[in-house]
Amino acid sequence: MFSPLPRPETIQLSAGNKHAIIVRPDGSIWSWGANDHGQLGDGSFQGSAFPIQTGLRLSQDHYWVAAAAGTDCSLALREDGTVWTWGRNDNGRLGVPGETDSTTPKKVSLPLPAILIACGHESSFAVLFDGSLWGWGQNTHGQLGLGDRIQRTQPVKIPVSAQIKQLVVRKTSTYALATNSSAWIWGDGYSARTGVLSSRDRTRPSRIDAESDWNYITGGDGHTIGLRSDGSLWGLGENQLGQLGDGSRQSRITPAQTGPQTQWNNLDAVGRRSYGITRKGDLFAWGENPAGTLGTGNTLPRVTPTQVLPQGGWLRIVAGETFTLGLRIDGTVWAWGENSHGQLGSAKVLNSWTPLEVALPKN
Repeated sequence: MFSPLPRPETIQLSAGNKHAIIVRPDGSIWSWGANDHGQLGDGSFQGSAFPIQTGLRLSQDHYWVAAAAGTDCSLALREDGTVWTWGRNDNGRLGVPGETDSTTPKKVSLPLPAILIACGHESSFAVLFDGSLWGWGQNTHGQLGLGDRIQRTQPVKIPVSAQIKQLVVRKTSTYALATNSSAWIWGDGYSARTGVLSSRDRTRPSRIDAESDWNYITGGDGHTIGLRSDGSLWGLGENQLGQLGDGSRQSRITPAQTGPQTQWNNLDAVGRRSYGITRKGDLFAWGENPAGTLGTGNTLPRVTPTQVLPQGGWLRIVAGETFTLGLRIDGTVWAWGENSHGQLGSAKVLNSWTPLEVALPKN
């Protein structure tokens, strides 16, 4: 029997192309940045350089538990397992047939309550209460994992031989971690050419390797990074800009340990850059550095993990296409990188090469 999902213990972060969305521990949704397709969900097309409460404002007995930002669209999960979406709807990315761009949340029709959601460039996913995986939206490279390249305007069940507990969706590829600690990838061959010298699209979920000791998996445009159960950092794929963090620019077709020999706790990657937080709470970044998105104080690429200040106290890192979000243990949210649409949560800067605190309203 399905039980209501718990409120988030800490702020849940998500960064899209040029907008951010968070869920606070009280179950409210806040967002900021671009809103040209209604992706902030406040009923307008007016962007905001400051966090505003968006989505359906629920009663005391109902609350949001998770949210995800894609390119010009947003996805959210309620405590009752219902999934809601808003923003841009070309290529079926909202999962609501016949709907044009929506400035307010619309309910996605699913056969069972959901327990996990993920949103990427133009496609979205949900893991349901029975463990099944469903997806919808753009599918030009097989990123839905259905064995074809046909877009879906409403949710379709995806055949995968493992129960998924973590999902990361990028422009044209999808990364997943199963409950048995195996790592999976499908979609664009450029991003998914791991383990084999092939650029062919993978239109069905494929394992990254035969190991079952993965603790977290993510990736960008052509590279994959992940954590093993012992806290070690591993990477494979493209490495021209140092996005694997091993000090070289040599690509790898099989997973290899990379970065400092330390224990890592949280990772993220997007484009050709990567981030990691150690178990001590130190934040590091490496790879490409457009608009200062690494947060290292300049725009120079880094081929090895470089520390992002302030030292210590980092809890979670989330990489957007044009900017980066970080959560600290004191509950503050920080942002850096491009600020063309207010995605840093501030109207005072054009871009920032170092972390700036986002001025969240007090509870």
